[in-house]
Amino acid sequence: MTTPITAPLVALGVEREFQDTIARAASPVADVDFIDVSQVTALLVDRRAVAGFIVALSADRAADIQVAVRQAREARPTTPIIACAAPRECAGDLIVRAVRSGADHITLYGFDEIARAVERVFGAAMESPICADAAYRALPWIPSPAQPLISCCTMGAASRLTVTMVAEALRVSDRTLYRLMRGLHLPTPEATIGWCRLFVATHMIATTHQQVERVAEALGFGSGSQLRNMFKRYTGHTLAAMHDAEPVPRLAQLYCIAAVRNMSSS
Repeated sequence: MTTPITAPLVALGVEREFQDTIARAASPVADVDFIDVSQVTALLVDRRAVAGFIVALSADRAADIQVAVRQAREARPTTPIIACAAPRECAGDLIVRAVRSGADHITLYGFDEIARAVERVFGAAMESPICADAAYRALPWIPSPAQPLISCCTMGAASRLTVTMVAEALRVSDRTLYRLMRGLHLPTPEATIGWCRLFVATHMIATTHQQVERVAEALGFGSGSQLRNMFKRYTGHTLAAMHDAEPVPRLAQLYCIAAVRNMSSS
């Protein structure tokens, strides 16, 4: 059975007896990888693509869980973190700690509760899974302060986004976006919108094996030639030369040095 989003959900600290319940509840959205909370640091260092985190709250490991949630939130500001709590007396305190550490969604244990939470959290991504997959693969390589912008632009790659539309979605001003990208030495917001369209286009080509012309039409490039020309202009490489099985991480790295490269060549 294929899942709409190929990047996995990562479940932290889930006891073996509950793993099957969580895996089945999340299966309409994504597969679930189960790891111990102590493994979060290694996962983030490896820059793995992660659709979201599901964290099992436990009084016995409350401090370790807080640290893991905080690490995940700092490294992936836009990645959803769902905290699961058993209905016990200590649940309220554990939930408060999880939220303060960075969890942005809460659910109780139980198949129906977890399934509803996952569907609610990933509803938009399920409508456009190819864009969500491209975003999840790009974000690990993007500086944390810029991740909300990249996430928004990549999820909206099939739309004709403007800087003002993105700023409104992020609830900031256009000027704030320009100042942010300038401070991070990243491309302008206009260029970032274009890069994010390329993230999705190359991911579609690599994963669906559609012709460039079909992908260009689906994403509003006008023609395959326009997509090829834009790719060459942005990256300095030809689209035909991109043979990576997963091209988005490579593009994300090129994006991060694009502004510096353009300044040095001007």
